[in-house]
Amino acid sequence: LNKDSAGAGSWIFAISYTEPTRLQFYKSGSTALERHTVTGSITVGDWQHVMATWDGGTTATNIHLYRNGSELTYAVTTNGSSLASDAAESLIIASRSDNINEFDGIIDEVRLSNVVKTADWVTTEYNSQNSPSTFYTLGPEISYGVLLPHAPSSITHIARKDNIVGY
Repeated sequence: LNKDSAGAGSWIFAISYTEPTRLQFYKSGSTALERHTVTGSITVGDWQHVMATWDGGTTATNIHLYRNGSELTYAVTTNGSSLASDAAESLIIASRSDNINEFDGIIDEVRLSNVVKTADWVTTEYNSQNSPSTFYTLGPEISYGVLLPHAPSSITHIARKDNIVGY
């Protein structure tokens, strides 16, 4: 997922193209903002829920990369400076602007938000998608009233300002 058309404002959240078991986040600037996870952070060939959060600032520790609801360990953390706007860049999913290193897999769902999600939110999001039946429970269906075998085909309900109701 990136905004990278070789412009000055590019950013990238991706599987590392040099190490396919690592996630990376990159934002261009006079000093690039970067955060990369350690090798082995993701497993090739397995379904995984991955997420990045970033507050838009220049401090790399404000970039958080998650897999399956848990924050990962980092190998590279570089603060940025003079980050460029990405307003003129196109959003690209599953490739880079030069079509090199295209993603070879299935992307189920992509969401972008202008609100930074908390670690608890990320965990809840993962749990609700990974195993909905263990995330919440539904009680038995409750029935009220009596089923009439020959109910009228229509009932008109009238409500008035004085709370007098007629049928």
